[in-house]
Amino acid sequence: MQTIVVTVGLLFTAFIAFASHEWGATWHSIVGIGTLGVIAWHVYSQRHWVTSAARKRTRHPERKLVIYNAVLASTFVIAMVSGFPVWLAGAGGLVERVHAASGMVFLPLVIGHLILNRRRVAAKLRRRAAA
Repeated sequence: MQTIVVTVGLLFTAFIAFASHEWGATWHSIVGIGTLGVIAWHVYSQRHWVTSAARKRTRHPERKLVIYNAVLASTFVIAMVSGFPVWLAGAGGLVERVHAASGMVFLPLVIGHLILNRRRVAAKLRRRAAA
């Protein structure tokens, strides 16, 4: 059940964070912070894989996924960090452009992350259905 909730939650919050930009800075920021919570839950639930990936880095059997996940995480961190000054101080210019660009890159990366992990997600769903 956790796999379904986390997968749906990750996709839902990524799409809502993207769409909520039009609702105003406060709602967009609240959704972004909520997204941070869902991502933290996901990373915690995958802590064994993350620990293995951090330890082995490019020697990890799934090195493409290790690199991809690092890019995905970096994009999210850049979006979050650049979003706070835009939200709280009304920052514009370069900070706002960095936030917008990282946000635009984040959503396709999330979809790619799900595609790269489709077999793992499908296997967990099959195990859950069989239990």
